[in-house]
Amino acid sequence: MNIQKNIYKKIKNAEIITIFGHIRPDGDCYGSQIGLRDAIRATFPKKKVYAIGRGRPDLYTYFGQMDDVDDETIKKSLAITVDIGDVPRLEDARALTGNDLIKIDHHVFTDNFGGLEWIDTEYVACGEMVADFLFNFKFKVPTSTAKALFFAIASDSGRFQYGPTNTRTFLLAAYLTSRGANPEEIFQTIYVYEAEEVRRKHQVMVEFKLRPGVAYLTLNKADLERLGIASNQVGGYVNGLANMRGYPVWAYFVEKHENEISCELRSSGPNVQVVAAEFGGGGHHKASGARLKSWDQVEAMLNRLEEIARVEPVIILEDGE
Repeated sequence: MNIQKNIYKKIKNAEIITIFGHIRPDGDCYGSQIGLRDAIRATFPKKKVYAIGRGRPDLYTYFGQMDDVDDETIKKSLAITVDIGDVPRLEDARALTGNDLIKIDHHVFTDNFGGLEWIDTEYVACGEMVADFLFNFKFKVPTSTAKALFFAIASDSGRFQYGPTNTRTFLLAAYLTSRGANPEEIFQTIYVYEAEEVRRKHQVMVEFKLRPGVAYLTLNKADLERLGIASNQVGGYVNGLANMRGYPVWAYFVEKHENEISCELRSSGPNVQVVAAEFGGGGHHKASGARLKSWDQVEAMLNRLEEIARVEPVIILEDGE
């Protein structure tokens, strides 16, 4: 709680606040930025508060737009980064030029930004951290904040399926619904797919492969061309391999550019973060990613994933045995 008190003091004393996210913002990043911005604006209407970055343009009309801010304003501001573990993942490096800096993150620690840091891997989403902070210090929570933070929590927890979802997560989700977040409306907004996307996903998913304990997809440039899809169209497909019996680890590897293969790792138990970290990536124990430079590295990573995926065989006894 002491770290939260220090964050509150800095927010209370700052005249200008800028909130930054990571490259290729996901729902947790975008929702945390919008949610925190709108809560500070509602609680301290005289402050100038901005959410900076790309956000999720496809969801602007429902959750809110991002802000354009000049360099001089940022230099005078208290900069807050959300959902970012290390400097290379900053979408806008101007965050490091602010007058002061706060880092709020739920990933395994990898990098120090040089300011006040609140890092806690026991939260399933950065949005959960923000919601907890707002609740503890009695911020005003407008409907826009409630919607954005519910979206942040729901997206990073896989709609409350993945750890460390716990009692606190559900209590905060309930609190946000009491402030105007409508789960049915939110899910209908964020989980809408074009017919062509459903067809494309089906074409990709039948390509999955199996190794001991690991289900995975590999898509090189030739595969993408054959399937008629772009590398940036398969970002959310990894969880299509989730929860297959006997395969506690699942992953995909997609060739983005020459010498760049994007990988996403997921798990129902084994710690995939340690493997991601070995290859220059990071994330959570059960959800991590990295960028590899060759298919030889992919093979090496798959070998490591096999090692951590080894589980005792399940023996099913017949009645009477």
